[in-house]
Amino acid sequence: MNQLMTLPQPPRALFCHSDIMALGAMNQARRCGLRIPDDLSVVGFDDIELSRYCEPPLTTVTQPRYQIGREAMLLLLDELNGKRVISGSRLLDAGLTIRGSTARAKKREK
Repeated sequence: MNQLMTLPQPPRALFCHSDIMALGAMNQARRCGLRIPDDLSVVGFDDIELSRYCEPPLTTVTQPRYQIGREAMLLLLDELNGKRVISGSRLLDAGLTIRGSTARAKKREK
């Protein structure tokens, strides 16, 4: 966060690869005197329980945890039953849960 915010044009939005990282970024942004979401919008990824209760509540990508577990179990059962399992990714739907850590972008002043 410190490096990002000292750039000539610091970001106005931040997407973090986990909610824990996003919560840490929000904490450091506040220490730098930034207001979330007025000065910086923050989005996480996971939708952990804590993301609902921080201030402001974290906007986050929600993963289909049940479906992920189900797909993993089905792949494991296929493997155990001697079926050929094709490696690779499985595409599952995800959602965006919009909460208080994001705001509409404001135009940059020149």
